[in-house]
Amino acid sequence: LTEKTFKPILNMQPFVIVGAPGSLKLLKELGYETFGDWIDEGYDNVKKDEDRMFDVFATAYDINGLAHDELVSMTKEMIPVLAHNQQVLLNSKRATLEKLINQIK
Repeated sequence: LTEKTFKPILNMQPFVIVGAPGSLKLLKELGYETFGDWIDEGYDNVKKDEDRMFDVFATAYDINGLAHDELVSMTKEMIPVLAHNQQVLLNSKRATLEKLINQIK
């Protein structure tokens, strides 16, 4: 996971991860929620890089093919997940900063 994962989380934006297999699984283990209710996240389980990239692009192509009103509706439905993820990120940063401050004292 990189900053490219956490930037959309911070900004409450849905995302598709172009990365190593198991990236979405790792996010879930860290307490984040993903978008499997709206998009096919099967690409996360594909081991072969070329096949995984094909699946990621197919997922992005499917999203791109939605009408504007469908995208707006889908994004509104995602708000609870987006807000949850942002809170998880901010809470984890807060705990880290508080620990650092306490060590400095």
